[in-house]
Amino acid sequence: MRWMDDIRVGTRRALIIGIPVLASVVVIAILVVRVNPGDRDPAFPSDERDFASVSTGNGRTCGLKADGVVVCWDSFGQETLRAGGFAAVSAGWAHSCGIKTGGSVACWGNDGQGRATPPDGTFAAVSAGGNFTCGVRTDGTGACWGADVYGQATPPGGAFTAISAGGHHACGLRSDGSVACWGADDFGQATPDGAFAAISAGARHTCGVRADGSAACWGADDFGQARPPAGTFTAISAGADHSCGVRADRSVTCWGADAYAGETPRGGRFVSVSAGVEHTCGVRDGGVLACWGKGY
Repeated sequence: MRWMDDIRVGTRRALIIGIPVLASVVVIAILVVRVNPGDRDPAFPSDERDFASVSTGNGRTCGLKADGVVVCWDSFGQETLRAGGFAAVSAGWAHSCGIKTGGSVACWGNDGQGRATPPDGTFAAVSAGGNFTCGVRTDGTGACWGADVYGQATPPGGAFTAISAGGHHACGLRSDGSVACWGADDFGQATPDGAFAAISAGARHTCGVRADGSAACWGADDFGQARPPAGTFTAISAGADHSCGVRADRSVTCWGADAYAGETPRGGRFVSVSAGVEHTCGVRDGGVLACWGKGY
């Protein structure tokens, strides 16, 4: 896959920084290969009901239950429960993070480069990316931790309403609708244009919903992942080689690599959607989980 090639590019560039960074990038590549065992249906948790939100990563998916419990499961359906008290959860490539009801951040999984070691303080939002994590503090400032080879963990100053961490870049939405991106920009994924109401950073591209509901994407487009269809959207999610959005009528549309985007479930009304590496999950009205794409 092209996003794995991007990791290899990162490995070559890391030689300039030093052997420790090279070793960490190689570890990421090994982990990515191990969690892509082949073609099969996506796994589901033992209970697909009562979800408030869901977040897909690479080889893992995490969902927030209505009672504040976080359930994560891997490609074989093996699941882990984290006790109630969470207000949000985000799954990255090899780690996950959640916001506790008091505003503190808890992370678990691979802690290479410190991606799963959040700073102190209270947060309003968190987003786990490739080998780093970003969040919005309760005062609106951005904070990132983990790998910073491309500057992905060095957010600009100022206040944000949302931040999305991608492969090696991140983008933040400001209160006036403007977008600031930082980190790797080799495909133009960190070069936004215009004002937006929502933003999502993928592996090598970024997508957003404009104030009029139209979708726009920029960055890598080798699989059509940066070419959204016409129409209005209420939410959008950029994955690795595909993207998905929730339309105004609450249906879900995906675009990009056919193997991952071509099996959008028909019928039903969705409240949210999350595009991962080779699969997608969404929450329907009533809190029912739906996942589709390749086994991951």
